[in-house]
Amino acid sequence: MSTSTTHRSSTHAYVGVGAAPDDPQFHVRFTPENEVAPDFSTNSFRWIGWATLHIGARGVLVAARRRGWMGFHRRDRRFFASAEIRSVYREGGAVRVDLFESAAGKQSFQFWPGDLKAAATIVALLPTSNTVEIDAPSSVETSAPPRSKRAALWVLGGMALIVAAALIGVSVAFLRQAETSIQTASSTDPMTGPAAPATSVVRIEMTPDPESFRGMQEIERFEPQIEGLKTEFVSGLNSLELGSVSQPQFADGLQNWLIPQWRSLRSQLGAAPAMGSLRYTSHEQMARIAALWQGALEMYASGLRDQDASKNLAAFADMRRASELEADLWHWYGVLEHQSKVGVPTPSP
Repeated sequence: MSTSTTHRSSTHAYVGVGAAPDDPQFHVRFTPENEVAPDFSTNSFRWIGWATLHIGARGVLVAARRRGWMGFHRRDRRFFASAEIRSVYREGGAVRVDLFESAAGKQSFQFWPGDLKAAATIVALLPTSNTVEIDAPSSVETSAPPRSKRAALWVLGGMALIVAAALIGVSVAFLRQAETSIQTASSTDPMTGPAAPATSVVRIEMTPDPESFRGMQEIERFEPQIEGLKTEFVSGLNSLELGSVSQPQFADGLQNWLIPQWRSLRSQLGAAPAMGSLRYTSHEQMARIAALWQGALEMYASGLRDQDASKNLAAFADMRRASELEADLWHWYGVLEHQSKVGVPTPSP
């Protein structure tokens, strides 16, 4: 375990909420890769999935998705000045940032960078007054054997080499004798037909999979649009609950503004790729999410006009289903990302 204490100046006030162009950026996860349900006990801000950290001398900016009302995911950008960060604790590839207690109480957040090197770099760059780092020993590290055992191992190794050399010599002689016998038989036997063609050897190489990259790009292109349209609905719903707009006005807004945008999004997605394509599932999930939201908003607008609460409840059920599909969509993003690194087998020329 190594413990370090670093003091950095925090006298400069941070102006605006954003990252400077030259601030280092890191992609991290706020939920472990194999975790089914997020554990918010280690994350006071309810961030989930992938996020970006912008680390500067004055503080750190977090750009992430946050699980909010009815399970909807909202984009969240939050800046923490260096004076707010109490300590940073890293154990292996997991990093936890503890903040000084404020009116909101004790707050902290934990994340997982892409690898151990990135985790150590982030800890080194974070403007904190105290850092603690623990590196678990490698499972392959073992103590060296005693000198007497090592000597015995050398003797046994030498004997094994001698026996192996003898066996190889005998095998080579036997193979040469067999080859000579076969050649003699083939030259004297008149019934022997033409020699069989030599077997060709095809080498297989792993090459980048373009379908995986296209699938990732498709999700990165349409997911922000989905989040934006959802945010517009939630914002309008808050106005409806506060009485800023009437139910007929809100229904007209859904019909004339939001629903056409969901319809346009479905059109932009286009036709589904071939069923054998790696991006088929993620593409169909996005199309299903857009269809569910479009249908839910049409049902909700109709419920407001008809004063039918059952339609409104059915609309919210479809919205929750779309939210579940969206969470699963990010699982498929991870699958595509992994496949893009592994590649696909391709015969080499």
